[in-house]
Amino acid sequence: MNDTGYIKKLLYISFLISIGIVLHLIEGMISGFGLSLIVPGIKLGLANIVTLITIVLFGLREALCVATLRSLLGSLLSGRFLTLSFYMSTGGGIVSAFFMGFIYSRFPDLFSLIGISVLGAVIHNLTQIMIFYIWAGHFGVFFYAPYLTLVAIPTGFFVGLVTIYVTKYFRRSYKRNKLF
Repeated sequence: MNDTGYIKKLLYISFLISIGIVLHLIEGMISGFGLSLIVPGIKLGLANIVTLITIVLFGLREALCVATLRSLLGSLLSGRFLTLSFYMSTGGGIVSAFFMGFIYSRFPDLFSLIGISVLGAVIHNLTQIMIFYIWAGHFGVFFYAPYLTLVAIPTGFFVGLVTIYVTKYFRRSYKRNKLF
């Protein structure tokens, strides 16, 4: 890749990180307005849209970078850096990004983006439960897994659907850049 292509790629990834941070912050505000009353601790996973878009457009390594930086910077801006919430969010984001990227690259014909997103949402929630278990040391947290899994299905479906539409737009609009 020439210097111009490398700079364009960095700009796109920086843009995706910025959008991920904004979605991370918006999601934190939404969950503060009562969404967590339905199922405590639940979030829509809006920032995972950016991670899945990055997997599709650039690959796993870049997606791990985006997921990590949006979690770090989003938690710094929201005042949750190095809290339990930070560890759960970052851990879930990185593990699910790795899992989604692996499935997308190894089994592209076996799973749709919606399927990959749903699986990523489930993995994200299970990772968060494991992190909470390590922190609290109470086995009862695992009884929460079925509820989080049920919520992961519609939220993962939504994230996958949005990703399909956004990546179609990017691919159609930016074919000449040779980045996608």
